[in-house]
Order: sequence, then C-alpha cells, then structure tokens
Amino acid sequence: MSQVNVHTFMELKMERGTDLNNATNSSGAIYAWKLEGREIVKAELIGFKSSALFNPYGISTFMNILMVTNPLNVNNSFDRVDIFHILPSKTRATFPKIKFIKSVSSDVMTGIRGIAAVGKEQFYVANTFKFRGKLARDAEWLLGMNTGAILYFNGKKVEIALKGISTPTGLAYDRHKRQLFVGSYSAQKIYVYRANFANLTKVNEINLQVSPYFISLDPITANLLVAVQPLKFRNFIYETRPWNYFTPSLILQIKKLKSKWSITQLYANDGATISAATTAITIFLPEKPPQLLIGNLRTGILSCDLTSV
Repeated sequence: MSQVNVHTFMELKMERGTDLNNATNSSGAIYAWKLEGREIVKAELIGFKSSALFNPYGISTFMNILMVTNPLNVNNSFDRVDIFHILPSKTRATFPKIKFIKSVSSDVMTGIRGIAAVGKEQFYVANTFKFRGKLARDAEWLLGMNTGAILYFNGKKVEIALKGISTPTGLAYDRHKRQLFVGSYSAQKIYVYRANFANLTKVNEINLQVSPYFISLDPITANLLVAVQPLKFRNFIYETRPWNYFTPSLILQIKKLKSKWSITQLYANDGATISAATTAITIFLPEKPPQLLIGNLRTGILSCDLTSV
C-alpha cells in the first residue's frame, strides 16, 4: 500500500472560466512546473491571437508538441484543439516559452474534454457531450446517455473513430502497444482499444466502480494514474456551485498483471484539501522521493511526496 505526505499547495496549472456554459473565456492560461523547486510560473504564449477565447481543459504532449482542448462558450458553434510548440530553454533556470502552431475545429467537436497526442499533428480527443445546451448536457451526464464519441485527427481532417460511448472523459495512448485507454465517467470504467488510426477495436475493460476523469500513462512502467470521482452526484452539485461545496478527491494507480488489473489507492481526501481532482501525474527526480502532482479545474495543484509503507 502507498500513501502520500502533503508538501505544498500550488496554484492552477491551467486557468479557465468557472462555468463552461457561462464562461467569459478571458482568463485562460497555461502554467509550467519547475521540478527542482516546486515552482510554478505562467507560460508565455507566443503568436497566439485567440487568448480571449482560450479555456484550456485537457492537455497532452508528443515530444515538444503541446495539444490543449479548448471547450468554448456554448455561444460558439464548436470547440477546438489548440496546438503549440514548446521552445527549448537556454538554461535550466528559465521556463520554456510556448509558440502557437494552429487550431483544429470541426462540427463534431461539440463537447470535448480529454486528449491523447499520437503524433506531431495527430491526436485522439474525447467528445464528452453531443449537445451544446446545459440541460441536454446535464441529461447526458446524469443519465449516462451513450451520446459521446472518440474523435481522431489525422493531420488534415477530424473523423469519428468511435461513437455510442457514455460520457468519455480522459484518454491515454500507449505508443508501444498502440492502445488507447478511454475513461467513461458514467459507466465507471476504462475501456482499452487497439488503435489503428481512426479504427478502434475494444480489447479489454477495467471496472472501477468510481467515475474516472483524466488518465496519465507512465511511459516506462505503463502504469495508469487515474483521478476518479467516488461520489459522482455530489461532484455534479459541486460543478454547479464550486465555491459553496467541496467533493472528495481520489487517485488510483492501475497496473497490468498477467491476467488481471491491480488497482491501488494512492491518495484520498474528503475535498477539504483539494476538491474534485481531475488529473494526477508522478514525477521522478534523482535522490528524492517521487512527487505526486494532483490538479483540479478550479483551485490549484497539490504537490505530494510519494512513499511506500
């Protein structure tokens, strides 16, 4: 079993509007995390002319390419993915700058959330919601309607790789096995697909009995780190009134054994420290305990030292 010792509480890695249905889309930003000093600094976006319509939600990287899902105000027709180039830093003391490359949008991007970069221009993205209106989205979320989809961008056009999935949220791509992991919030499962560009074939599923949000994949161990919501209806209330309520946070580590999946709880909190965690990653530094970074959409990043007992 593992546990974490809280070290410090940091500010948001990504800023965004507090309500996607009424968002101003004017406060979006991306932050960089300095590993050695646990320092966070707002990254400079070069050549990005759409900062007034920047509401970052999910992120994924491929080498020095950063991809960001941008769910826009419902008054906009469709959502989009913004693609950036992470410029190299001259020294370790300076933070990298991020140069805008292009945006990708499509009429099938009606409610995107998680993203998995598979190339410098190619990606999978979870289209969590089919509808743009708040009431229709609430129905999709609460009733677990099979109206979600997984989209694939091949560098030129967006295709529907998979449809009929209930509220897909987080994605993770295993480049070695060419597998795509898809979290379904309503089904409380992670589906595993063999990924051949826009063709996805289901090969397995992981039953969680809690609702998964974003997924991160350790490229060395192939372990999954998943932020989940143990009380999805309380989380729904929290999303409507985030400053009046709190809701639990739970982080799971998933390992693939020969014939089954091993699931370990790494972090749990009633929400008083960090509410509704949506993402988590582990960071390994020489001669130091591994760091566990936990983030949510509204209040900040929790930095922990990961220890085993």
